[in-house]
Amino acid sequence: MTIEHKNSELISIDLNLLIKYLLSHSQYENITMKDLLFQHQGFISNNNFFTLLMTWYDNNQSILEVMNKWVIHKYYQIKNNQELFNLVTSFYKQGIKSNEILDLLNDKKDILDYNNKEWSRIGELIEPILSPYASCNFNILEWSEVEIARQITLITQYIFRKVDANELINSLWTKVDKLKYAPNVSRLIDRFNKLSNWVCEEILAYDSSRMRALIVEKFIRIGSELKEINNYNDCLTIVVALNSLQIKSLNKTWRKVSFESMKHWKDLNTLCSFERNYGALREEVDKNKNKACIPYLGIFLKELAFIDEGHKYIMNKNLINVEKIKKVSKIIDTLLSFKKYTYNFKPVFKLAFLAEPNPLTEDELTDLSSKLGNINLI
Repeated sequence: MTIEHKNSELISIDLNLLIKYLLSHSQYENITMKDLLFQHQGFISNNNFFTLLMTWYDNNQSILEVMNKWVIHKYYQIKNNQELFNLVTSFYKQGIKSNEILDLLNDKKDILDYNNKEWSRIGELIEPILSPYASCNFNILEWSEVEIARQITLITQYIFRKVDANELINSLWTKVDKLKYAPNVSRLIDRFNKLSNWVCEEILAYDSSRMRALIVEKFIRIGSELKEINNYNDCLTIVVALNSLQIKSLNKTWRKVSFESMKHWKDLNTLCSFERNYGALREEVDKNKNKACIPYLGIFLKELAFIDEGHKYIMNKNLINVEKIKKVSKIIDTLLSFKKYTYNFKPVFKLAFLAEPNPLTEDELTDLSSKLGNINLI
C-alpha cells in the first residue's frame, strides 16, 4: 500500500490505506470519511465497498459507525439493489444485530427522520397573498406576483431538499438511467425547462401586443420577487424564458413594456449574466448563504461535470485520486448546505399546477411566436 505524490495538486493513495487514515485521524488531506462514503462509487461499487468494510469490521466500533452512516447515506440505493440489500441485512442480523439499522431497512423507521435531524429549521409560516378576484381558470394577472413567486419557490424547494450527494457524482444526471440514479436532480432540470416554457406560453397566449407586454411586465416582477426571496434558480428560469428567441423576437411587445419594468429587467439580466462564470450571481448567492436560499443548480452541475470529465478517480497503479475527491466534496458540500434553511410558505392549492406545468414544446412555442410576430394588432 503506497501513497504517491505526483505534484503539488495531485495526491493518490491506495483505498485500504485511505480508509485506515480516515479511521485513525478523521481526515486525510482534507478528505473526511463522509466524502469517501459519498464518492466511492466512482471507483468501487456499493457491493464491493460494503464487503470491504465487512472484512475490516472484527468488532471494531469505529468501523461499525462508518457502516451505519454508510447505510443511511446509501439507503435508497440499498433498497433498489436486492443483492446489496440481502448482503447488508444479513450482516446486521448475524453480525451485530443492530435493531435501529434493521428497522430502517425493513421500513419500520423513516429515513426522513435522519434527514430532518440534519437539515430541519423551524420558521414562522408566512400567510399567502390571495387575490379576491382569482378565478378557477388561472389568469396570471389576477394573482399577486409575490404569491406566484412564493408558490414556485415552495415547490422547487421541496425537490431541492430531496437531492442528496449520491446523485451528484459521476455526472449521473446526464446518463440514460438518470431518472433512476439522479431522480431529484433530473426533476429540477426538467422543472427549469418546463417553467421556462410555461412563461413563454403565458406571454404568447395573447394576440394583442399590449396584453403580451402586460404579461412580460408581470413576469419581470415575479423574477424580481424571486430574487428578493433568494430563489436564484427560478429567477434565472424567468430570465432565460424572457431572453428566449420566442419572446425576445416580439419587438412590438417589448416596445410597449414600461420604462420602470425595463429598469428591473436590466437589473435581472445583470444579476443572471453568464459573464465571469455567473460571477454576479455567485456573489449574490454567497451573501445569502445563511438564509433560506435556492442557488442556481446549473452552476454546480457544470463544475461537477467539468471535474468529472477532466479527472479520473483511479490513477496509475490503481491508486485513488485524492484531489478529485476533495474538489467534488467541496462543491457538493456547498450545494447541499443550502438545504439547511427553509422557506415556510403556506401552499395555495389553486396554484398547485405550478408543481407540474404542462406547457407547449419549444417547437410549438417557436411556431406560435412566429405567427404572432406577423400580426399587427394594437
